[in-house]
Amino acid sequence: MGNVLAFGGISSLSSAADWDEFSENLTFTGICAAVWLTAYVLRTRRLLVAALEERAAGAERERAHLVRLAAVEPSCCGGWHP
Repeated sequence: MGNVLAFGGISSLSSAADWDEFSENLTFTGICAAVWLTAYVLRTRRLLVAALEERAAGAERERAHLVRLAAVEPSCCGGWHP
């Protein structure tokens, strides 16, 4: 999608005859680039947050598993604690 917008903006700049059209096309290309960059950053951020949430859920599962193991593991002293 970004390539289509970039090449569309560049091709329209190459055919601009006067400065009014040139500045209008440059503005259009800049807006398209800003929209594309914003969408790219938001997508990357969403993927990062999803990965961090999955990592946190895995850490919670591991912690709960270790707690269960510690609860059923026999002590070395036969259950006697000073």
